[in-house]
Amino acid sequence: MRDNNPEVRQAAAYGLGVMAQFGGDDYRSLCSEAVPLLVKVIKCANSKTKKNIIATENCISAVGKILRFKPNCVNVDEVLPHWLSWLPLHEDKEEAIQTLSFLCDLIESNHPVVLGPNNSNLPKIISIIAEGKINETINCEDPCAKRLANVVRQVQTSEELWLECISQLDDEQQEALQELLNFA
Repeated sequence: MRDNNPEVRQAAAYGLGVMAQFGGDDYRSLCSEAVPLLVKVIKCANSKTKKNIIATENCISAVGKILRFKPNCVNVDEVLPHWLSWLPLHEDKEEAIQTLSFLCDLIESNHPVVLGPNNSNLPKIISIIAEGKINETINCEDPCAKRLANVVRQVQTSEELWLECISQLDDEQQEALQELLNFA
């Protein structure tokens, strides 16, 4: 994770995500130790540059996989708000869709940290979904697209909340949401 080469960091982050997802309990302590390293890469001043973005997105995805598959390795309620703030992923489509799938799991389970007090995080979540459609991460034939569309439909049931969410979106984001709803 500390290598100067972003391709090495990307591979290391991907490997950490795989260990979290498929490794047994033997990987628990490694996952715990990895989170601070992953966060350091994500928060690095040049983490979003063209050269580094793929490695950074793999780090964000790895943190998500640790939260999802090894939640006893970290303080989930402490790390989750940071993870949410790093979304959406734009460049690595495969990692982005896995991240969106985990986000759906959290929303569908009404996770209080993800939803925020009085659903205060829903505008951010709706924005993440819109960006996923704009960036072509969300393929309307993918099962995750249907789940995301259902999240949007659920938010639409509260007119006040829906208006608050869409008031924070630009025209392109609003069109992307409509397209998602039309096809998923």
